Amino acid sequence: MDPCEFAPLSTQAALSELAIQAGRAGSAVHTALADGLAPGSGLQPWAIAQMLAQFARGWRPNRLRRAVAFARAAGARRAVAEVAVIAPANVPAAAWQAVLEPLLAGSRVRVRPSRREPRAVYNLVRALQIVAPDLAERCLISQPTSPHATDWQTWLAGVATLTAQGSDAAMRAVAEVARTAGFAGTLRLHGEMRSLAVIDAAAWRAHGPRLARQLAADALEVDGRGCMSLRTVCWLGFGPAELAEAHALLARALAELARHWPAGGSTDTGLAARTYQLQTLQAVAAVGAPLHLSARSDGWLATAGDRAALAGVWPGPGGRCLVGLSFADSADLRSTLEDWRGQISTAATTLIGRDRAQLKDWLGGPRLCRPGQMQAPRPDQVHDGWAPLQGFYMSD
Repeated sequence: MDPCEFAPLSTQAALSELAIQAGRAGSAVHTALADGLAPGSGLQPWAIAQMLAQFARGWRPNRLRRAVAFARAAGARRAVAEVAVIAPANVPAAAWQAVLEPLLAGSRVRVRPSRREPRAVYNLVRALQIVAPDLAERCLISQPTSPHATDWQTWLAGVATLTAQGSDAAMRAVAEVARTAGFAGTLRLHGEMRSLAVIDAAAWRAHGPRLARQLAADALEVDGRGCMSLRTVCWLGFGPAELAEAHALLARALAELARHWPAGGSTDTGLAARTYQLQTLQAVAAVGAPLHLSARSDGWLATAGDRAALAGVWPGPGGRCLVGLSFADSADLRSTLEDWRGQISTAATTLIGRDRAQLKDWLGGPRLCRPGQMQAPRPDQVHDGWAPLQGFYMSD
């Protein structure tokens, strides 16, 4: 099919307005996006409201313009005509971003909602109908009628890029069925990733209470689901006494915020795994390992001066549970982070300048942000190794 104009100004303006209205509680767009999400997703109403605020922050108009400028600088000239999206189920905002990115580029989108939680996609189309009916018409909600290759061949006919998010096993299955169906386009697949924070001692001494609140929000928002949720805090340059104090301050911040932001639904398997890990950590602490452990009814924080004390648990399970690891200096940090290269979606950090650039290089170029901004997805930043709008445009 013929390519489309790349990132029309009218599309940028419409999506800017969508984000602005999404951040205004009580607006028609905010109401449409939030409608019925809590029961289906298992998230509490507070989590839906917070997710909407973060989505609006991440998709600010200037960030849409930067995403387009970044893609143009990378050679974007025309949008691909058709993109197929297999929307994730764990976080509604992730489904919204998966649909909106190709729309921003100028493509038409055929989207397969999750059968487990389809409402996020339908709500997005309803919100688009309010601010930009023409963009809503560019979204076709459909899916293969069966897992057979012939049905996928029909669904993918004319598609230039297929994008999906999920477990590594699910992404292998998507790649295989697409191959069997004869799909020859771009596969933009987002498998299992995790997120972390790197906090240096000097920044903590200056801003500890504020940073503790921000890290707590990064860990608890959307119940610690998805690749952008904080799982690990890397404490850089903390002595034993400072590490114990940092653990206590963060534990208090988590407990206080958890009272205001109660947990939503969770799978029995996930609860059982986190309970087993807590019991293991309690046993390790009981034998005198250098481990600080604070448990709540909805999760726990474990901080180790010796990383061996958290063997088998770090880099952290998510789900409102958090692991802290101590690193003596940058060389010590690098030796561990380079093992995680290409596996980190988002890194929140207090590092600046050359140290910040080095961190990004060690991790293979993930999205970097300030603490408290991990759950604000941005179209103008790297997404799981994919550059802004990559896969949704053509170069001359």
